[in-house]
Amino acid sequence: MAFSFKEGDIIYLKKVPYTNHPKYQLTLNIEKELFFVINSDINNTIAINSDFKNCQVVLSKLPNHNFMPNDTSYIACHQLAPKIRCDEIEKMIKVKEAEVIGKIDEATLEKVKDTVLNYSRLTLTGFEILYIKEGLDKVNN
Repeated sequence: MAFSFKEGDIIYLKKVPYTNHPKYQLTLNIEKELFFVINSDINNTIAINSDFKNCQVVLSKLPNHNFMPNDTSYIACHQLAPKIRCDEIEKMIKVKEAEVIGKIDEATLEKVKDTVLNYSRLTLTGFEILYIKEGLDKVNN
């Protein structure tokens, strides 16, 4: 099935099953249905753990992500987003419950790749890292 989003796209989801407020997600790998959550800040549990904190990649609004609501957001590369299937996201997009709002820029993409390869080994499996790398290698900016 073809989707209206692809690797590197940032999706705004009005409702997700894992929290009571809207979320932004970075699309990592369509085939394996992998995403990272994008947060507006770093939660205290993450902030006090250097291993987890090193896995937070800054997503700056300027100059290339004007579609983001905050000046600074954080891509949580220490864990995958709770599973929402790509076909479910596509249905949400069709009924305006989700929207592809933009694409990650090349510099931030490289930081995400570097973080996954060098800092996320404590929390992501080898296969997850491989699938993330394969997906992000498909991104054309």
